Amino acid sequence: MTGREQLPASLRREVESRATRLDNEPLAFQDFRFKSRSVVIRGKPSQESVVDALAFVLAVEDASPYWVGDLLAYAKSRGWWDEAMDIVADRGVAPNEAYVKHYVSTHVSQRVRKLAPSYTYARHVAKLPEQEQIEVLDRAIAHGWKTDEVKRHVRNMRRKDVIEAQGYLVGVYRVVVAAPRWSVVKAAELMKLPVPSHTCDNSVLFLRVTSAALGQDPSPHDVMRAWGFEPTGATFVWD
Repeated sequence: MTGREQLPASLRREVESRATRLDNEPLAFQDFRFKSRSVVIRGKPSQESVVDALAFVLAVEDASPYWVGDLLAYAKSRGWWDEAMDIVADRGVAPNEAYVKHYVSTHVSQRVRKLAPSYTYARHVAKLPEQEQIEVLDRAIAHGWKTDEVKRHVRNMRRKDVIEAQGYLVGVYRVVVAAPRWSVVKAAELMKLPVPSHTCDNSVLFLRVTSAALGQDPSPHDVMRAWGFEPTGATFVWD
């Protein structure tokens, strides 16, 4: 299953039923009842109560991308990736955005999540090694950087990295085309290349793979994931 139209009708009805559960069982917080598309206010809450409610809602909003990513990661570990992605697509979430949430959840530890002022900060540092994630976030907090400043700083860091033995490869790329000599280079060696240092957040990868390479362990799919990409299953003959 790869698209919304393939989601079974029975499962779609179940998803919709759970999505509207908030209407029947609203999430309660002080004098507020949060439904799927509205907030019901009881009585006349004070200004302090409204501020508390806003802080609560914003905290949930910031936490929800982590929740989605963690659930996708668990679903993938159990072999339910396609089914999970169908449900995500059925709720109107673009596949690329779901991939990003999954990537952040699997590349940003709990330690870094607690340090990041918001999910967006964590998202911008996700492609860095954990220690560099911490260092960037520490600097961001110390200097009061906004998220766009963190993104710019990380981009500049990555531009300084050059793949070993490829001294002319500099900058960050939106489209990556790779044609490894699978009979010569092992997948494990390819996985060590710092390709994420040269890719944008929404980059795409075209990877030439031979039939024999598909039987390797680690596999070409492992190479793609090590480079920060998630295989989509789309294939075509490379002529």
